[in-house]
Amino acid sequence: MAHEGCETGFETLSTRVTEPRPTCFTCRRPQPVCVCSLIVPVANRTPITILQHPGERGHAFNSVRLAKLGLTDASVHLAWPDANGQMHKEVPRTERMALLYPREDAVDLADIPVSERPDHLVVLDGTWQQARRLYRDNPWLQELRHVALSPAKPSQYRIRKEPAPHCLSTIESIAAALRILEPETSGLDTLLDGFLAMVNTQAEVPHAAVSRYRGKHKPTRLDRLVLSGDRLVICYGESVGLRGHKPTLLQWTAVRPSTGEVFESQLHAPDVHDGQRLKRSMDPARAESRAQFKERWVAWVGEEPVMASWGANQAELLRSATGLRPEHLPLRVIYGNYNGGLGGTFSEIMEREGLAAMRYPVAGRAAERLGNATAMAMYLRERRQETLRRRAELEA
Repeated sequence: MAHEGCETGFETLSTRVTEPRPTCFTCRRPQPVCVCSLIVPVANRTPITILQHPGERGHAFNSVRLAKLGLTDASVHLAWPDANGQMHKEVPRTERMALLYPREDAVDLADIPVSERPDHLVVLDGTWQQARRLYRDNPWLQELRHVALSPAKPSQYRIRKEPAPHCLSTIESIAAALRILEPETSGLDTLLDGFLAMVNTQAEVPHAAVSRYRGKHKPTRLDRLVLSGDRLVICYGESVGLRGHKPTLLQWTAVRPSTGEVFESQLHAPDVHDGQRLKRSMDPARAESRAQFKERWVAWVGEEPVMASWGANQAELLRSATGLRPEHLPLRVIYGNYNGGLGGTFSEIMEREGLAAMRYPVAGRAAERLGNATAMAMYLRERRQETLRRRAELEA
């Protein structure tokens, strides 16, 4: 019987191709895109529970759709953020349930005696950052027995980049686990046929139809934070809002992490009375003109600086006061991307990540806020560098 929409959801990829194509008789979608005819359900006896990050639900290349069609006993549970931003989702549990997750103490599934192997498997679906958030926001996952895989070959998911050679897509991980848990089950060898067909088909789609803004080798903001080296400066600006006007910059502070050098300027603003400055622990006598500030700042910051700050508005404050537009990296956005959208106030994030508060010798609350932004920048840099080191070791 024909159904109204493609069960796999991969019909959305047809927008990348401009020429009309023959349609699938089953789903009425372009045949080179639809993989319905290649999916033969496998009667798995080990239930598979998939906890999915909502960011993966609508992703065109997500392989969970194939798992739902290809396995007779697989369930998908979406972990939507609650009022506190926690992606907590409870699912039914069994005594011998195990989580497929590469924690340090995870046991290789193939090394577990047959009599002690799990009878139910939980798999996280999302990017590695999203999976880490799901794992952190669901303490019940951490209580499960952790198992891992040692794939004999790299992932064939070549239309999406994996963070390391040993990382597999969700459907590949499930197939590899089932081969170990129930090698006698028929159909496991063909479970990936639809997946491989989808990958191969999309790899052949002309790249001219892909958005020109998606540069293949363009570094992410996090990569640029690492690559900035000695050019990186962490900034914080204190401003005051005047009725009917844009915020006026009163204080600009910065630190160069590579050397520890600190910069501070308090700016003259005719419309701001001394009481507002004193309230922010600033000295009106230290205020300098915008021209003086710009001259000192340009001399201090050097050529081609990379500016990082917690909020994106700091770049606009600097531009309004000096007209300068240096490369800017918003740490709030970088942190959210790195942790799968995990949010909260800056103080909550600092506590959650175990970051020590820092203070610099500048006036007012900028002393703490500049220090916090610096601690966050160094934390993100170290995490990314560690990931790159591990990847290099695996590829060596």
